[in-house]
Amino acid sequence: MSSVTSYQIKTHLQGGTGNTVESVVTTETSFSCDMYIGTSSITSDQFVNNNLRFHIQQSQQAEPPVFLCVLTQSPEERNSTSVAVPPGFRATDFLGGVYMNNTTDVELAAVDCDHAITVELKHDDTLSEETGAFMQCALLYTTVGGQRRLRVHNLSLNCSSQLMELVKSCETDSLINFFAKSAYRAILKQPLKSVREILVNQTAHMLACYRKNCASPSAASQLILPETMKVFPVYMNSLMRTAPLVGSTELSTDDRAHQRLAVMAMGVEDTQPLLYPRLIPLHNMELEGEAVPSPLRCSEDRLSDGGAFLLENGHALFLWLGQACPPELIQGLFNLPSLAHLQPNTIGGSQNSV
Repeated sequence: MSSVTSYQIKTHLQGGTGNTVESVVTTETSFSCDMYIGTSSITSDQFVNNNLRFHIQQSQQAEPPVFLCVLTQSPEERNSTSVAVPPGFRATDFLGGVYMNNTTDVELAAVDCDHAITVELKHDDTLSEETGAFMQCALLYTTVGGQRRLRVHNLSLNCSSQLMELVKSCETDSLINFFAKSAYRAILKQPLKSVREILVNQTAHMLACYRKNCASPSAASQLILPETMKVFPVYMNSLMRTAPLVGSTELSTDDRAHQRLAVMAMGVEDTQPLLYPRLIPLHNMELEGEAVPSPLRCSEDRLSDGGAFLLENGHALFLWLGQACPPELIQGLFNLPSLAHLQPNTIGGSQNSV
């Protein structure tokens, strides 16, 4: 499929910003191709309409490119959500597959359980430590059966004038989700180098504030991190190595556009394994049991020659096999007597790591 065809499809669907949202039309698109598709040409419409899109990478022996686009119109009115905050608070930014006709109401052509919207809140007034802060999020939507419903979420937050108390309550996973979506949106309008520099400067500024105002005096060469943010530099380093933020010619624009669109719709629970994958020791798993072994810290030091490990980040699975992996495990997986009989081209890996 050529980029010209992609552009024609985009023009036919969009017809103006927010047009498909106002018409309550959502698109679900699937790709199955090895050649350049021009995914970035149609992700604008996909992104605005809060839909699902799957990108399937096949082998070089794959069939000719396949493109599938399904148009769906909701039963009645379009969906919308709004955030109510007390005086002194402002909802300043909304990150996700949304369309906003004004500064307060978020409109969506479709709502599903896999999509999340990140909201940035700021306060311009002094907050009360006694009463705290109360927020409310209302979602107006139509079910598949045509019922119009209103779902309300209430949130109560504690307030403190002490920076140390704020740091103790810091939620690192939520913080990196916000930084990821902010950066992925910024790369559409700013140079990639500038976006990466902003991420580095913001991280350094946060840690410098903690060191200056909260930490005990120590050597200048010593890295001081709050307990709740010990993995934040690791998250940030992983974020800067993701496909959309790496200016490498080895990565296609299709792959970069796909990951960017996927992350913009992710919730906190999904971005966490994407930036810090789970390392699961399969050799400790009972064959007759159903319980999955607890993940290990994702480090090369955790790998062993006699083990089998599964590395997953929510999008891809990697199977790592040690040289001394038990023969019965190799027999059960590949129907081969040992790892030495496994050819590198069998499943695209090497003889000691697959």
